[in-house]
Amino acid sequence: MKKLFWLWLMLGGGIAVAQTNAPATNAPAHSAAMDIDITSDQGEFDQTTRQMFYRGHVVVTDPQVRLTCAQLTVTLPTQKARHLERVLAETNVVMDYVDDQGEKYHITAAQGTYDYAVVNSVTNETVTFAGSPKVVWGGTNSSGEPMNWMTGEPIYYVRVNGQKGRFRGINPQIHSEQSATGTNSEAAPLKLF
Repeated sequence: MKKLFWLWLMLGGGIAVAQTNAPATNAPAHSAAMDIDITSDQGEFDQTTRQMFYRGHVVVTDPQVRLTCAQLTVTLPTQKARHLERVLAETNVVMDYVDDQGEKYHITAAQGTYDYAVVNSVTNETVTFAGSPKVVWGGTNSSGEPMNWMTGEPIYYVRVNGQKGRFRGINPQIHSEQSATGTNSEAAPLKLF
């Protein structure tokens, strides 16, 4: 398995990509650098389209996310841009996400697409999950089943100006139950529009 560790340094409006065998840090990325560790069976970079392609047993980790899938396409920003604009994960997508408040989410889907845009000075980050997506959060009940889950087709995760994100689904089905003690301290509230 090929292991690539990408350190994205955004300096002077440009981006530098470095390959190394150094381990990724667990510290949150609060500076201009963002640590991303990507492993896969195969990888290639197309200089014309500025796209990186990863195939076979793809695993992506950073301080808040662990993503697995069969294929990943990353579109690198132009030298004028400072942020990835699009990432496409395909086939058996599984994502474990911990938000800034420590709330944990487990998401499964056939496909996940991350889009980033700034419109009228408003930063929008959206992840669209399609292909029978399901979001699970909180703990499990006495039967080992998730106490909280949501399905829809698709499910969107939307974050505006770096604020806490929200999940939104088309024709959603949401399940939430209380623990046997009458409280559900492990379950994070699901934010919906």
